[in-house]
Amino acid sequence: MLERPYRFHARWRMRGSLEDAFDILADLPSYPAWWPEIRSVRALEEDRATVSIRSLLPYTLRLELERTVRDRANGILAVGMSGDLTGWDRWTLRGDGDVTIVEFAEVATLERPWLRRLGAVGRPAFIANHALMMRSCRRGLRAALAGAAVASAGGDRRDP
Repeated sequence: MLERPYRFHARWRMRGSLEDAFDILADLPSYPAWWPEIRSVRALEEDRATVSIRSLLPYTLRLELERTVRDRANGILAVGMSGDLTGWDRWTLRGDGDVTIVEFAEVATLERPWLRRLGAVGRPAFIANHALMMRSCRRGLRAALAGAAVASAGGDRRDP
């Protein structure tokens, strides 16, 4: 039986500039500094990296990401995934005054044989695990944007 792909979507409004959000999200090596579940990033080439991810469940995903889109003018960043998951991730950013609307989309299929064998039994736990990871992402990205705003203002301004 073929496994259904996982489809995830998140949409957040965050105080901060679209430019700062784009720069933070485009800088994959910095992800472990603000997104705790991203345990490590190792560059392979300019547009390729290996990433280790671990959330609440007791396993580490190892992925190779290859950038497919880096479009600052339209606020789009996308990567293809291979390794323990295959599929893609995409960030889409839109400015709305001093707020940036951040959208995340992902379509992924499990490739690790033991994860695939869990099938329907494990699916709810995998979805909940991803939701926790994305909540952490939202908090970390919000903090990173606040730090970028302070740095660009040249002071110690607090972001509301």
